[in-house]
Amino acid sequence: MIRVRLLLFLSTALCFGAKIPSLHGISYEWEGTHEMEILHNLFLNSFLENYQRLGLTNEDLATDDIAQVLNDYWDVELQSLANKPIRWIVAKIDDEIVGYASFNTEESPDEIYLELLCVKPTYQGQGIGKSLLYSIFQIEDNVKKLSLVTRRVNTSAIGFYKKLGFEESSEVDKKANIDKALCVQLEKSFNRSS
Repeated sequence: MIRVRLLLFLSTALCFGAKIPSLHGISYEWEGTHEMEILHNLFLNSFLENYQRLGLTNEDLATDDIAQVLNDYWDVELQSLANKPIRWIVAKIDDEIVGYASFNTEESPDEIYLELLCVKPTYQGQGIGKSLLYSIFQIEDNVKKLSLVTRRVNTSAIGFYKKLGFEESSEVDKKANIDKALCVQLEKSFNRSS
């Protein structure tokens, strides 16, 4: 069985040195953000391959150049590192980055906004995305709600999240530039004891 190692990337130094418990044999380590180019390539290639697998065209995605849109989105993500507490969890198999999630708790300490979840297409369907999501709750044990926004045409992502218990929200307000006709907000609430 392939052992998946998750690394937690933090854009701030607030939690360095803290010990994080293992989750079903997955270990956590603190790292710097020196592998951002690898994460960028994984993001770009995974989304392009997923959209191609779904048979989506630039017209379906309401753009002339989806690669440029994805690159622009990535640049915005990197700029946001300096403005809000973005955290990165990275999954590695044999020192190869095969997936990651980025999230923040800027809106509320008990609510997480999932910025990105990305798993290399050849590793999808092996529980890595699910492990990345659930590991967030090991780290952020006071969280009561997780929300995210994805494109409506990304039916594989929507299906993945709904399979994990996420439901569509009537509001799409986390990002100012979101077109409600093109995107859907999904949320999952958790009942945790105080």
